[in-house]
Amino acid sequence: METPQNIKTEKSKPFFSELLNNKKILWAAVIIVALLTVTFVFNDSARETFLEKRGSMIVNEINDYKVNNGAYPDSLSYMGYKMDESGPFFYQKLDTANFILWFETNEGKIRSYLSNKKSWE
Repeated sequence: METPQNIKTEKSKPFFSELLNNKKILWAAVIIVALLTVTFVFNDSARETFLEKRGSMIVNEINDYKVNNGAYPDSLSYMGYKMDESGPFFYQKLDTANFILWFETNEGKIRSYLSNKKSWE
């Protein structure tokens, strides 16, 4: 009969140590983190590109409104848009010849279209 002194006990390895030793799991984790990072970066970029294209369509509608009515609208609601504080677009008629249309990016930056410059900044 074996006495307790003769029984060999194997020390259990810590959980994370075993994971790090398993190369397949480690590589899978690295790939997942990389994919998530790329997804978030492209998602922000895609949203900004989409909003800028949609904003350019609104700019064209604003210019058409001026051609048809002789002045820029006081609000986008005159063109059928439901405007509220949640956005994504915001509009301000600056004077009879100028307006600004803007939206906020996911990073909190403002992208604006200035009618006098006819470009997004």
